Amino acid sequence: MSPPRGGGTLLAVLSNPPTTRGERTLGRVRLACDILGFDDFLVANLFSLPSRSTRQIAELGQTAAPWTAAREPIENQLCGADGVLLAYGLDSPRGAAGHWRHEQLNWLDSALRTHGQPTFWVGGEPRHPSRWQRCTSRRHPAIAFRDALALELTQV
Repeated sequence: MSPPRGGGTLLAVLSNPPTTRGERTLGRVRLACDILGFDDFLVANLFSLPSRSTRQIAELGQTAAPWTAAREPIENQLCGADGVLLAYGLDSPRGAAGHWRHEQLNWLDSALRTHGQPTFWVGGEPRHPSRWQRCTSRRHPAIAFRDALALELTQV
């Protein structure tokens, strides 16, 4: 599948900055970028603080501040993107952070409608790249990961 506008930059919206270099995640995003036919990619995060898990986001994200701090970078990157890959994951933190994540997703949906770029995801949901192989191997056990990912990368 090639992007409707051809080439350009893909914005991957992930959950939050990693506590490591995030090489595996970035490698998977690069693969999706190649499959979709974009020239390059950018990364933005729903939540501004680095953490290792959704459990840590639940602790760090109990107020609006780390969520709203992520909005300006997302908005700026949306302005330069030709397509968007939703890859922030399916798990929501518990408690107040879950509420703020829900608010952030509502804001993101509105921003995506305003900007209007084609938007993609894997397996019909905003799965995190670390979960793509699990999805593709269950749905397409007999084919290579890259080929299965190409089948599961669909436009929202």
